[in-house]
Amino acid sequence: MFASASQRSKFAGAAQDDFYFVQLSDTHWGFNGRSSTGRGGTLPKAVAREQLEFEPDFIVFTGDLTHTRTIRRRGAAPGRVRDIVKGLKNKNVRFMPGEHDAALDNGQAWKEFFGASYYSFDTRVHFIAIDNVSDPAARIGEQQLAC
Repeated sequence: MFASASQRSKFAGAAQDDFYFVQLSDTHWGFNGRSSTGRGGTLPKAVAREQLEFEPDFIVFTGDLTHTRTIRRRGAAPGRVRDIVKGLKNKNVRFMPGEHDAALDNGQAWKEFFGASYYSFDTRVHFIAIDNVSDPAARIGEQQLAC
């Protein structure tokens, strides 16, 4: 999400028809285990420090926004992630579930907080977001392939 000085100068001179997007993954909001030194503070800091000197066509979060918990203990973690991400300057933000987001409840909580778990959209090219984690057998199915 943060470009180096050489990358920023490259982007600053980019042609109007160049295509860029930012991909973020594995924020695992709500995880407070031994390997979690940030204790959930990394995502808000990254959003607050968004320092892109170019405007990407979109930003996509590719799974594991939250961390697996029992359905009862999932709490407000997905909603908190959604609210933090609203602070991004670029409002064209897309979300795709990871197994820690959707596997326990077949994607029900994901859909409640983020909407469809699979979809397609056009931004200069046609993108298809596939969900292979909500189904316990990892089936994609004809409906998703029709996107």
